[in-house]
Amino acid sequence: MTQFKEISSTAPSVSDAGGVAARQGFKYQDHLAAKQFIKMLANSLCVRMECETADDILLVWQDQDDVLHEYIQVKSTEHDSKKWSKTEITSRSNKNTASSVAEASLLCDKYPAKARFRLITLRAVSKPLLPLTIPFSERTDISGVNELASAILKARKTTRSANGNDLEFWAKNTFWEVTGDKLSVEAKNLLSLNEICDRYGAVPDHAQLKDLYSKVLKWVDEAASASRKTSPSKKIISRVSADNWFKAETAGVIAKRSENFNPYRAITPNFFTTLTELSEDDIKRSLSSYDAEFELSTWRSRKLADYLTNWVPEVSLKASEIVSTDQNSWNEKFKFALKRISDDSELDFLTIMSETLLHSIIRNFFDSEPIACKIFSGSTDGIRHFGNAHVVRRKTHDELWLGRSSVIAACEFEEICNFVIQDLSSLLQPEILLKEKDIIISLREPQHLLPTDLEHAFDRGASFDRLLENICIPILVGYDSAVLKGGFSKDYKDTLALEVTECYERLKSKLPSKVDEYSINVHVIAIPIECTTTLLNQFENILKSK
Repeated sequence: MTQFKEISSTAPSVSDAGGVAARQGFKYQDHLAAKQFIKMLANSLCVRMECETADDILLVWQDQDDVLHEYIQVKSTEHDSKKWSKTEITSRSNKNTASSVAEASLLCDKYPAKARFRLITLRAVSKPLLPLTIPFSERTDISGVNELASAILKARKTTRSANGNDLEFWAKNTFWEVTGDKLSVEAKNLLSLNEICDRYGAVPDHAQLKDLYSKVLKWVDEAASASRKTSPSKKIISRVSADNWFKAETAGVIAKRSENFNPYRAITPNFFTTLTELSEDDIKRSLSSYDAEFELSTWRSRKLADYLTNWVPEVSLKASEIVSTDQNSWNEKFKFALKRISDDSELDFLTIMSETLLHSIIRNFFDSEPIACKIFSGSTDGIRHFGNAHVVRRKTHDELWLGRSSVIAACEFEEICNFVIQDLSSLLQPEILLKEKDIIISLREPQHLLPTDLEHAFDRGASFDRLLENICIPILVGYDSAVLKGGFSKDYKDTLALEVTECYERLKSKLPSKVDEYSINVHVIAIPIECTTTLLNQFENILKSK
């Protein structure tokens, strides 16, 4: 989805007369606004909503460069039992102004965007108005809508919106929704909200769900009550802000629940500090490097080994296995993870350490959700696929990160480059990539993960090309650093950053041609190590002692 271009829906001259001034008692409308809020959370094409600006509720939809405004008018007055009629929606409260229900709705169409309209009422509609109650996606026979549109136009021929549209246009672009009373709307909203919570990995109990819903109601109520003149920005709720708020709220629900259905949302401890960051978007290349640092003039090799071993259960266990773990059974789960490692004859401790290092970096610095147990699905001739697979959420889209990690003891970086490039070249083969997709599908447990816009690409019947469009390959290189071998100095970070950047330039120039052929993003992650052999021995000894 392209970046939403802000289109103001607040008129140049506004006042608080009307809806804002008469907020007291409009609780039915609040529940309907809450319904739209929940709909916005569920659909990424809905980029924002507004309360009592252009209409009672405004939804802004965007698909690529197409922007659509949906103007929603709520009619809760039920002074009699009669059904809504064509005459009632075209009758003016003031004969000298365009004050009928249909005209008031049409006149909202004054902003640079496509327009659609929605009427939400408690009362049902009479037979002539029934065509408007058919959703747009189901209007296969539009003759009834066209006849009704012509009839409504005849009632008020001269009324035009600021964009030049008449009541015939309004009728053809209006959906009439007949809904239940306040309690009925609330009950349906709670069900919908619970479904959204489940997609975000949270399973709230009844009290938590009611509390979450009350916060939604408060938000839309405050937006509706805000002054158009003094606080116009408070009347707007963007999907980004709603989504961020909802993630924080569901994270709180998850933290309070003993059964954590999404094991990757908890905050993980970090060990490294960022050394360098470089992005070359024009060639789809980027670099980040991380420093394990010195402590009392000694490089933290032992502490790094200990840190990595703490990640082993998450690397080796499925999400469903992790969420079933409590504090008392964690040690047993750790032993089970180690047994899984020892039972796999194709895995060695260097591979485990390398892939665990990459896993920890992506999890901590890129807030990812992994495809678990990836390194335990190798072929009989060794691991011939990417050892790490993560979903990384960017600002505009989600990416699938497929990575391999290499921790190599070598004095010449040229030797490291040759090894990494040869390894990557062997992986970027059609048969390997197709098998990779099957492995990912079989290992994913979406019920334990946040929703992603890659779901269509994860479909078993979808071509791998769909995934290729959103793939990034992180290449982690852990190497013996000449700078770190020289020992601690106050300015070692500056020298280390230069070393890393030079390594990146040399590696970048040698990437296989398949990377450009498939138009894949490549992100190099460099980890300078004082002595890889020492680190490996420490890592292995700690694991064996568990």
